[in-house]
Amino acid sequence: MRHTTIQRHESRSGWSLAVYDDACERAGQLSTYDSSVRAHVELATLRVYTPFRRQGYGTMLMHRVLELYADEPRDIHLIVVPYRSDDGRTGMSRDQLFEWYARFGFERAEQEFRRNLMVRGSTCRSSSPTPKILV
Repeated sequence: MRHTTIQRHESRSGWSLAVYDDACERAGQLSTYDSSVRAHVELATLRVYTPFRRQGYGTMLMHRVLELYADEPRDIHLIVVPYRSDDGRTGMSRDQLFEWYARFGFERAEQEFRRNLMVRGSTCRSSSPTPKILV
């Protein structure tokens, strides 16, 4: 049965998620940084290994991480970077990744110096304002 595991890393202030296939083989991973001194949460790594691509494992990781941060009053940021596997095969292109992340509510940021930045606004209904901390 497909499943995800979640581990909190206090030393680097974030979560590590892994997704496994029916045979309990690791199919992919996702890491976050969410230190309270940061103005936003960062999705640092999302990687689905070559034999498991285009089978829904990345979607499983995204749904799970967005559940983790559902009550978070900060925005979530990510940098779109296409990966190339060890055998030289590529996954999705940069444009495909922009479209894929948009399915989860991410939008391209209008920052010329960070053209690959995408942001998902907080869905938290918290009445307290988000702290404005410069990073």
